[in-house]
Amino acid sequence: MDPLISVIVPFRDEEKWIGRCIDSLRMQRGRFEFLLVDDHSTDRSTDIVREHIEGDSRFDFSHLTSLYGVSAARNTGIGNATGDWITFLDSDDEMNENAYPRFMAMLEEDPDAAIYQANHLRWYEKTKRLAQKYNNVPGKYDLENLPQCWCMVWNKLYSSNLLKGTRFKYGLQYGEDELYNLCAFARLKRKNVEPYIHCSSELTIIKHFENKGSLAHTKGEAEILQQARVLTNFVEEHPDPQIRRAVLALLSEHWSSPTYKKILCGGE
Repeated sequence: MDPLISVIVPFRDEEKWIGRCIDSLRMQRGRFEFLLVDDHSTDRSTDIVREHIEGDSRFDFSHLTSLYGVSAARNTGIGNATGDWITFLDSDDEMNENAYPRFMAMLEEDPDAAIYQANHLRWYEKTKRLAQKYNNVPGKYDLENLPQCWCMVWNKLYSSNLLKGTRFKYGLQYGEDELYNLCAFARLKRKNVEPYIHCSSELTIIKHFENKGSLAHTKGEAEILQQARVLTNFVEEHPDPQIRRAVLALLSEHWSSPTYKKILCGGE
C-alpha cells in the first residue's frame, strides 16, 4: 500500500486565502489526510473551512483552545497526524496538482532519507508571474552543505517514524522553522541516523505573495532579532559541531542579506 501523507495547515484570520488552499487539497488524488488547525480566528475563516471540507473524509478540523500561535497549531497537527510522512502547508499557499505522484517520486529517489525537500513555484501577484526562484540540484545534502531553503518546513516531507517527536517551540512567530529543522537533525543524530536532506527537482508547492499580513511582508527589526536570538541560543546549547556550523552558516547568510541590512540599517 502506498504511504499516507499528513498535510498540516494552521490558519488564523485567512478568509481571503483559506478557500483557495483547501480547493487545492480537495483536488489531490492519493493517500492524504489534511489536518486543518484554527489558531483563534475572528473572521469567517472557520465558516469557509467547514463549507469547503464538507463531504471529504480526508479532512480533520480542530481548534486551539488555551495556546496561541503557528507553533502551537502545527504541534496540534503533528499530535493528530497518523501518516507515514508529514508535511506543512501555509494557508495562503496551494499544493500543486498531481502532488502525490511527485511525493512518491521523491521517496523512490532515496528510500533511506528521513527528510525530503522539493523545489517550489512562486506566484507574484503584482506581475502576475509564476516562477521558480530556487533550484537545488537533486541529490543528498548533509549538514556541511545544506540546500537553499533548508530552513523552511513547507517544502519538505518528514518521516513520522523518525521525527514525529520533534515539536515547534511554543511562542515563536519567527525563526520557528529553522529551529524545528535543527531539532530534527539533532533527533536523527540521537537515533544514530545520518541527518541529511534529499532534494528533488519535483515542484509541489505554489507560494503566494499577495497576503500583505504575512510575515514575509511584515517582518521588522523585532522579528529579525528574535530569529537571531533563537539561533544563537541553539548554538550555545547544542554540543554537536556539525549542527553548530550549520547554524552559524545560516546566521552569516541572514546578516549579509540585503533584506536584513535594509530593515536593520535603513538601506545602508
